[in-house]
Amino acid sequence: HQEVVEALRQVLDNDSECTAAVLDAASNLSLDPDLAQALTDRVKDLLRTSPAHDLPVVVRYLIQSTPPDCAAETVQALRKEITFVSGAKGAKKGEKGGLRDGEMLTLDAVCSGLKFRKVLAKALLMEIKMVQVSSEHRPFDVWALVLLRSIGDDKAKAEVEKVFKGKIDKGLFAVSFIRESIQQHSDALKPYFAHFLAFADSFTRSSDYTVAAFGGRLYEVLFSVFSDDFSRSEIIHNVVAHTGSGSDSEVGAALDALLGLVHSHNSALRQCTIYVKTVLDYLSHLKHKHIRKLFTVLSELSVSTQVNGAGEDDARLDDDVHIHIRKLLSNPRLKHIQHGVIGAVSAVMALSSSTSGNPAQLSQEKDSMESSCSQRQRATHSRAGQAIALLDTLKANCEGSEDAHIFLLDELGSALSVAESDARPVSESTLSWIKENLTWEIEDRFLEDVPEGEDPWEDISGMHPTLKAKCAFNLDGDEAQIALVLVSLVDNSQQAGDGTTASLLRVMCPIARLLQ
Repeated sequence: HQEVVEALRQVLDNDSECTAAVLDAASNLSLDPDLAQALTDRVKDLLRTSPAHDLPVVVRYLIQSTPPDCAAETVQALRKEITFVSGAKGAKKGEKGGLRDGEMLTLDAVCSGLKFRKVLAKALLMEIKMVQVSSEHRPFDVWALVLLRSIGDDKAKAEVEKVFKGKIDKGLFAVSFIRESIQQHSDALKPYFAHFLAFADSFTRSSDYTVAAFGGRLYEVLFSVFSDDFSRSEIIHNVVAHTGSGSDSEVGAALDALLGLVHSHNSALRQCTIYVKTVLDYLSHLKHKHIRKLFTVLSELSVSTQVNGAGEDDARLDDDVHIHIRKLLSNPRLKHIQHGVIGAVSAVMALSSSTSGNPAQLSQEKDSMESSCSQRQRATHSRAGQAIALLDTLKANCEGSEDAHIFLLDELGSALSVAESDARPVSESTLSWIKENLTWEIEDRFLEDVPEGEDPWEDISGMHPTLKAKCAFNLDGDEAQIALVLVSLVDNSQQAGDGTTASLLRVMCPIARLLQ
């Protein structure tokens, strides 16, 4: 056999077109360990130089012929050399299909080979597990973990997921690395889509917030990479299912995934809106922070820029979302009113932010604020008109409850703060409405001019029948002209029997936060 093996090695060296035939012949030979090792070493070199159409044959031969005591060297070679990069760089336009087929067949060769060579499968998993530096990880590591999960039993799958989670927890696998590993190889990895989805599902359900957040980001990556309708609907179906789990980290990660997709793939996600809206049926089980994210997603999906046949902005709040918000606001229970406030404020911010920065639109919004009732009705389908109408509805439904009114002020203040931190300017019409309808009493009821003719930083007479008052903090320095009349407000709150002044004190703080 030695002469035969030597002849086969010469053919491999001199005629690359015969690679498949040579390896097929070699696999049918019964060789002694030394000859088999020598041929295997030569075939390992082919991992780096073989074209895409020969690579599946090379991989299959290596996995089948490697003895157990050489498993570590073989999996190291597979990790190092299977990149699919060199062939892609040298490919012409007409060869792209062949490269995709070569990638798919190579991964299939790895998968089928490891399925029957458990020694190599364990060696490969251990090799990946032992890597402790993020820069030493290769895209093949991600592919291998998916392949190993696809061929393993429940125990093996759990072990693979444990290794993957360990990489996430230690920061060795970043979302950007996962994206780069699968972005250009979606066709070859499509047969393993269900296993990618299973990874994302398992990670998102983790009690570890870091792993759960990674699972949500993985859903975003999969939505971007696997762009067919079936895959995307499966992804959104899974994400929505997480929102009903009751776990804070899981629900948060799922809604963060939807928020990310709203900004990165708004048009594609809009086709799955019907799935997202089903979460509204379970609103009472969600925390306020989760409800806020949900309504932000639904509002952004509704009012994202659309253009009608006349070339005009035709975006409007989704009818189902709008009706649900109004139902919540009209409910007598404070809990539901608060949910409605969160939804309405999210919708207002989406409507207000999407037109900001356009001077012509801002001018139109100012005109709509100053227009008569009939003009406002004609503008109800504009974003500005819808935002103001929602604000009017909010004010009307919250006026009857002090707690609801305070919650509205806090929610608006928080939303404006987030918009400022995200550099998303809010339209002038919305800001003007808030100033004229919600913050006016700060000046009328809580502020007074600094007394003239006496040192404001010493005792001030007339503020209290028995106590002396003085200004404090002096935020404006020598230019101070107004002061917050806390002395009289606190004193009146103790004396008032109807609670009116006490209510003013409760309202004062959220108004001040809103003004900021």
